[in-house]
Amino acid sequence: MAANTTRLHVGSQQLNSGLSATHSATSQLTAGANQLSSGLTSAAPQVQALTSGIGQLNSGAATLNQGLGTLSQKGGSLIAGNAQVTSGLQQAGAGTNQLATGANTLADGSHTLSSGVNTLSTKLATSAAKLPRLAFNNEQSKDFASPVDLAQTEKDQVPNNGTGMAPYMIGVSLYVCALSLNLMFDAYTPRKHPKNGFFWWLSKSTIMNGVAALAATIVLVSLHAVDGFNPVHPWATWGLTVLGAITFMSIVTWLNLILGKVGTFLAMILLVLQLGGSAGTYPIQLSNGFFEAIHPYLPLSYIVDGLRETIMIGSSAWNAIFVLLAIFIVFSLLQILHYTRLFLRMRRMDIPDEATV
Repeated sequence: MAANTTRLHVGSQQLNSGLSATHSATSQLTAGANQLSSGLTSAAPQVQALTSGIGQLNSGAATLNQGLGTLSQKGGSLIAGNAQVTSGLQQAGAGTNQLATGANTLADGSHTLSSGVNTLSTKLATSAAKLPRLAFNNEQSKDFASPVDLAQTEKDQVPNNGTGMAPYMIGVSLYVCALSLNLMFDAYTPRKHPKNGFFWWLSKSTIMNGVAALAATIVLVSLHAVDGFNPVHPWATWGLTVLGAITFMSIVTWLNLILGKVGTFLAMILLVLQLGGSAGTYPIQLSNGFFEAIHPYLPLSYIVDGLRETIMIGSSAWNAIFVLLAIFIVFSLLQILHYTRLFLRMRRMDIPDEATV
């Protein structure tokens, strides 16, 4: 019994010792748990940063993978470009060699040229020393001062200002003659009942164009007799003047037939336009844009140009003749059509006794 008690006492002491050790270990465990909890709390942000870094690393890896794919696709182009660069470098190297060769050749040529210039200078000095001294007289000085003789040829035979103005004034006088005759002569009423429109026109145009031709002849004869007018081509001048006179007569007569007094007024306006746009006094280039524009469409322009050729220059006037003839034919046809229309509307009772009206 005493032995058991002793053992129990010893065991109790060992138990107390063990409990003390357990308590100490528990305290250490608690302190370690607190340290672990503090460490875990401090590590939580670092874990989040690590997670974000892993995500960025994953995105960068995907971008890198895409770039590697693009590089793989463009690899052929890169290789071809590299080959072109290599070829270009080779060509540049060859050109550099050629440039160096050319520079050497240029240097050799420069030395040769310098040597030749020195030789030429020496030879010229030697030759100049051997030549006798040159002496110039007055005639030679004049030849050097005026090596070329000027010769002037007059293409136009214009003895005075009146001859120069003659084409313009002749044309204007012929137009005024057409205006005057249409004011005095009845170009409408027939002497007797006409057979048709053509004969009606013929009976009137014979008189009016005859007067125009007579007026043109009187103008030329008067100029020759009074002013000494002497064209280079007299007959061509007369023919062109007669053609211009009957052309003006056909235009003014047609306007008078179609529009009556209004036509006469329009004929006067046409005269004013022709006075400014026919280039009779000054070249048409000195006029304004309006007259330059209408110049090719005015009959007086062609009369002036044609008479200048036949009176002074002496060249061909066929261009003016063709234009004036075309104008005369057109307006004569217009007159015939007008007379024909009037004839179809006319009744025989309009002229009952076929007497002069």
